[in-house]
Amino acid sequence: MTRRIAKIVSVSFFFLQQTAIAQSNGSAPAKSGDEYQYPELLVAPSASERLKEESKNEDRNAWTINIPVQLSAASTLLAGLVALSDPGKSSGKDEKVTDEARDQIKWASSTGVAIGGAWLGATALLSAKYRPYKTGDKELAKVSGGDKKAQLARERLAEEALEAPAILQGRLKWIALASNLGAAGFIASSAGDASTKITAGIAGIMAFTPILFSNHWEDTWRYQESYKKKVYGPLTGLGFTPDRRTGALTPMVNLAWNF
Repeated sequence: MTRRIAKIVSVSFFFLQQTAIAQSNGSAPAKSGDEYQYPELLVAPSASERLKEESKNEDRNAWTINIPVQLSAASTLLAGLVALSDPGKSSGKDEKVTDEARDQIKWASSTGVAIGGAWLGATALLSAKYRPYKTGDKELAKVSGGDKKAQLARERLAEEALEAPAILQGRLKWIALASNLGAAGFIASSAGDASTKITAGIAGIMAFTPILFSNHWEDTWRYQESYKKKVYGPLTGLGFTPDRRTGALTPMVNLAWNF
């Protein structure tokens, strides 16, 4: 009996929630009830609508998306160039620079120039060639039909197109942080001149730029995900809790309100 009551309560909460969502979107709940199964079809704006809007502005925004990574890379490149004229770290009482120290600062300088230049080149190529939103929007046009299956396919493909660049950017920014910070640390530990150490220190600070500033690809996907999660906001799911009298596990309804 307890389980049956729990099921009835959960279904009631679910129905009331979906009815409220349909009314807030300006439409009454459908008679068949199929719409309640797919949150992708209830989100406003839908993933396909957002993808189409983003694709219109993609060319204009492409050259600003990677600026945080490029600032970090430019700082590393500058530190490497400054280190080219650094004699190396002196040691001993006579403060002579050994051949080993000279080789180390040369390696550090080359590392900074290579990593900084590589990131600048890679992000420039990404800005020039990578158009995930336009590509995704073209893929949606290939899905024909107006039935529920076709609508759901378009929305899920649109979500994939919105998520892909966000995942890519999330990986790139952490790789950029690790590589640029490592290069800056290598230069600073090998430098003999104060100017080189200062430049490397600035490059080390700038290495955190990609994770300190939000990225348009990640923001777009995060907003779309948050809208979708709110569709099922009030009902989290069913769980179990110990009965106070008998200690036996009994079903319970877990609610979480999102605003």
